[in-house]
Amino acid sequence: MFNSFDEELKADFRKENVILYNRDCLEVLEKLPNNSIDLVVTDCPYRVISGGSVSKNTKKPCSGILSHNNELARQGKLFEYNNIKFSEWLPLVYDKLKDNTHCYIFINGRNLAELQTVAEKIGFKYQQLLVWDKRKCNPKSLLYECS
Repeated sequence: MFNSFDEELKADFRKENVILYNRDCLEVLEKLPNNSIDLVVTDCPYRVISGGSVSKNTKKPCSGILSHNNELARQGKLFEYNNIKFSEWLPLVYDKLKDNTHCYIFINGRNLAELQTVAEKIGFKYQQLLVWDKRKCNPKSLLYECS
C-alpha cells in the first residue's frame, strides 16, 4: 500500500504491517494516501515558554533546555518547530485516518481549547480527555539545574 511513498522517504522501522517514519510530520502526511492510517499518537510542540529562568541565588542563567544559553529559548521557543498551528497539520491527520480509528494528542492546558476548537471544526469527534496526574510534580525540577 505504501510502496511508492516508502521508496521516496524510506521507513525508519518496518515489521509486518507496521511502518514508522521519523520525519517532519507535514512532509510525511502530505504524501500519505488518504484513509491509510490506523492510529495517530502525537506530542506536538507547545508554544508556551518565555525564554528560560535565572537562579534566584546567583542571578546566573540556569542550564538545561530552557536556559538562556539555548538559542531556541532566547527566541521564546522550546522546539525548532514551535510555531506550527493545529490548522496546518490536523486536517492532514483527519484525511489520512481510516474511518472509525483514533487520534491521541498530548497537549498542555494552555493549548487545549484551541486544539479542541480546530479539531471539531475539521470533523473530529471529541471522545474523552485523558489527564496525566503528575502529583504536584514541579516541571522546573525536571528541566532546570539552578545553583
